[in-house]
Formats: sequence, C-alpha cells, structure tokens
Amino acid sequence: MIPLDALAHRERALQASRGEPTAYPFSLVEVLDSSEQALRRVAAVGWLRALERLPHLVDK
Repeated sequence: MIPLDALAHRERALQASRGEPTAYPFSLVEVLDSSEQALRRVAAVGWLRALERLPHLVDK
C-alpha cells in the first residue's frame, strides 16, 4: 500500500505537470524523498519475506 503522503505528493506533481496551481507548495525534493522511503520499505519487506522462506529452502 502506498503511504498517504506519497499519494499527496504524486497528486501535487500531476497538478504541477498539467500547469494547474497546487493547493500546497510543491517540492520535488519531498517527492523524491518520499519515493525513496517507499522504495526502502518495499526492499525491506522483500528481504524479510526472503529470510522467512530461507529455512524452508535450506531443508529441501
């Protein structure tokens, strides 16, 4: 699930790309930072799932 702050940043980015005024100040740095955080969370979850499966792989 995408964090709500990332969705808000994405919506602001889309509005800015269409030339629409944004409701809040738009900062590309904030968008990239939240995207990096989301990517780190996805990677961490992937590693945890791999580690959970590791005992099953070793037993085979």
